[in-house]
Amino acid sequence: MLEKVVKNFLAFLPYVKIRSKDKGIIKFDKPYWGQKLILREMMRANSEQRTFAILKARQLGITTLLSVLDLFYVMFLSGVKGAILFASYKDAYRIRYDLTTLYDLLPTSRKTLLTSSNREAMRFSNTSELYFLYTSNRAGSKGMAGRGNSFNYLHASEVAYFKSWEDFDAIQSALSDSFKYRLYVYESTANGYNEFYDLWETAKKSPVMKAIFIGWWSKDDNYLPHKKEYEEFFRPPDSYEKAWIKKVKAYYDYDLTIEQLAWWRYQLQVKYRNNEIMCLQELPFTEDEAFQLSGSKFFPALLLQDMFIRAREKEYDTYKLYMDGNNLYVVENEGEPNLWVWEYPQEDGMYVIGADPTMGANPDSDNAVISIFRVYSDKTVQVAEFVDNRVPPQVFARILLVLAGLYNGAMINLEVNGPGKVVLFELDELKKKGFNPQVYKSGDKMLAKLHDGIKRIKEYYYARPDSLSRSYVRHWVTTGETKAWIMEQLRGALYDKTIEIYSEEGLREMQNVIKDGTYIGADSGFHDDRVISYALSYEAWVRYAKRFVKEKASNGVEKGKVKEIKIGNLTIPIL
Repeated sequence: MLEKVVKNFLAFLPYVKIRSKDKGIIKFDKPYWGQKLILREMMRANSEQRTFAILKARQLGITTLLSVLDLFYVMFLSGVKGAILFASYKDAYRIRYDLTTLYDLLPTSRKTLLTSSNREAMRFSNTSELYFLYTSNRAGSKGMAGRGNSFNYLHASEVAYFKSWEDFDAIQSALSDSFKYRLYVYESTANGYNEFYDLWETAKKSPVMKAIFIGWWSKDDNYLPHKKEYEEFFRPPDSYEKAWIKKVKAYYDYDLTIEQLAWWRYQLQVKYRNNEIMCLQELPFTEDEAFQLSGSKFFPALLLQDMFIRAREKEYDTYKLYMDGNNLYVVENEGEPNLWVWEYPQEDGMYVIGADPTMGANPDSDNAVISIFRVYSDKTVQVAEFVDNRVPPQVFARILLVLAGLYNGAMINLEVNGPGKVVLFELDELKKKGFNPQVYKSGDKMLAKLHDGIKRIKEYYYARPDSLSRSYVRHWVTTGETKAWIMEQLRGALYDKTIEIYSEEGLREMQNVIKDGTYIGADSGFHDDRVISYALSYEAWVRYAKRFVKEKASNGVEKGKVKEIKIGNLTIPIL
């Protein structure tokens, strides 16, 4: 259905004349590649995808293209009740003027009779209407945009700059779910991590939405010609630029030219006065650079970018785990999974687990996380991750035992702050009673030797590293001091390349970790649940599991074997 509409729109474009910033009034018969890319993605959408989130760079003509689409939709489809939602009244007034000009410049044969036009709406003889709405930050006006009305077409422009998210939320309830030609488009440049970021992330995962990224390099004019006065912008790419070029190729299969890179450098120096954060937000290479945070980033962006590329190429399976008493139900490919598996338990594999219950290391955390890493003598590699925000401590303990058992009796490093103490008590009680879970799942890929593995589970023991007379306690308690310790250690692991992380959500959390004075953690409004679990896993590897492995490096080379390891007065056999 949408494919047919877009094809007709493409046939309509040569009759359109627009105002160009550089060339005055011109025909719209040769759209930029980035503009055509949006239409191509709309045509490729499945029948259920009628909502599009478009993340764009500046000055690509995307708003112009969609404004023409707004006019086309109401002129050539009957019964459309459309709306354009803007950040401010000034924007609404400007676009209404532009649409009126677009209409006036059309040949008579390509127009539908305009029966009424005012600051509220344009109305046509085919019964279609186009309303002009805007968000307001006035207390009495918030949430009033579109109230009392209903729409089956919506173009929300520069969403990241909306003044009132109450207006954005209010209009959602006014949108049709069944109109044959319904279409909802939300386009914007990025503006930090706000509601548009949430919308973008939702669109990437939703089966009924589609996310489209349009980079600065998609505009044909965005390149710098070889001239003597521009020579300084044609130097070889530095390490960051090489990473961006690599990501553009990996994400979008596009090869950046040196002329395009020179253009971006020119923009950075001349127009953005070397403010790289602002330039990356306005002219991003990929979606990862678009959303920028102020403050001091803790984990190195370049290393995270490399991990993002590898993570996107790594295949995985998903499951939904349900626990009912001692009965565990495992459902494959659930719509909302809570377990991601990159590698199933290997017979000769040894594993560590970082476990952070809800409100464990961070009282504001909302996810319970279990991260599982395979350990070698030279690195740790993520193999699975459980994340759920609806798991009480008692259920968390059972799932933790099951996953640790499945992964050959993995070593657990549990955060025992707050609810973690309940989890630890439950673990002890379950082991005393001889926890014998019943697992219900078609196939046995994950379930071989489960009960034997539970018997072989090992625990992490904490000791102060500066103490001459060592005393040990079970598991981990996060304080300001110990959090700085393991977070700095995790950051060093990225530099040393002794950890591989495949969770894209986890890597995004790492992007949001900042250092502000003595504070190291998630920036305001974000969480670091997964990051803490990675740090706990890595600490278990550094302190003990590194020696647990039969000195087997990640390249498969064995360097001798260790039969046991001593922790204080305890001796743990290597099985």
